[in-house]
Amino acid sequence: MAGLNAAIQAASHGSVLVVTKDRIDENNTTYAQGGIAVVLSEKDALIKHINDTLDAGQELCDKATVKTIVSEGPKRVREMIGWGAAFDRQNNHLIFTQEGGHSFPRIIRARGDSTGKEVEHTLVRVVKENKNIKVFEHTFAIDLITRDGVCHGAVTWHAKKGIVLSGQSKQFWRQGDADRYTVKRPTRTWPPGMDLQWHTGLALPSRIWSLCSFIPQHSISQEQCGFSLRKRYEEREEY
Repeated sequence: MAGLNAAIQAASHGSVLVVTKDRIDENNTTYAQGGIAVVLSEKDALIKHINDTLDAGQELCDKATVKTIVSEGPKRVREMIGWGAAFDRQNNHLIFTQEGGHSFPRIIRARGDSTGKEVEHTLVRVVKENKNIKVFEHTFAIDLITRDGVCHGAVTWHAKKGIVLSGQSKQFWRQGDADRYTVKRPTRTWPPGMDLQWHTGLALPSRIWSLCSFIPQHSISQEQCGFSLRKRYEEREEY
């Protein structure tokens, strides 16, 4: 969901390539059954939503992040509605429910428990209709191409097309670059986002490491956590 939305926003500034390991509509968002918490009722308030989130988070939430996400929520949901997302309504008014740690009814849904599917299908349709966005399905991002601290592109792998170098300028790629990369049977569950960020040397939020227990490895340090992420893709040879 975040990737598709980012692609839509970036497409207004130039051409965009979306790389996905499976079909574009095969992802966690599609199977998400919960609703969306958002302040759209006149009787609700952003500060109430922020406080509810921080209370439920039990000091694990970053306050600045919570404030940003909650504050931008109404705009993003209205944007989705403008793109055609159909959330449940009664008498042409959005239906709000009160759930979990929320002190006010602010949860909206689509067809009951199909909220994620509605959101994802809306984003996929907008992406496919945008001429500035190209989508590579069944493709794995395996490395970022950087020079002088700037990312110029990515190395991807497709079962039939093999290694593909994608970037801002074809002139950047040196002859023989593709020979440096070898891939064998990529794993569908390999999480490339955090792995690529860590491997490229970019900083990851400190809370990521405190939550490394969610990764099925016994990793604690940043180096160990990064290794455990890459181990999921252990079928790939060293490059």
